Amino acid sequence: MGFRRKIAYIRRTGGHMDDDGYWQAGDEVHGEISASVQPLNIREIEAMPEGQSKTSAVKLYASVPLLTSVQGTRQEADTVLWQGKRYVVTDCIPYQSGVIDHYKIIAREEAKT
Repeated sequence: MGFRRKIAYIRRTGGHMDDDGYWQAGDEVHGEISASVQPLNIREIEAMPEGQSKTSAVKLYASVPLLTSVQGTRQEADTVLWQGKRYVVTDCIPYQSGVIDHYKIIAREEAKT
């Protein structure tokens, strides 16, 4: 685990539709994973969808997965806290070859509202 450090993340749990039909987000649960955080390389930046390539993004290598949002469900993406910024997990790719099993996690800086 030489290059891995403790990284904080936030996961939303639960949630429900209120009486007026609006989604009410669930509670935030804070956790930590051990991960190596790195910048994206040029190929990864170029592969980002149009309009997102100028946003700040990082990749993490960890031995446990983080959640992405799932279209058509109420699953919200986890948020990674890194160097004073919030990054929303967009991809979590398993590399489970039996040698050094890990997950490559891509997270983009949360849009400021």
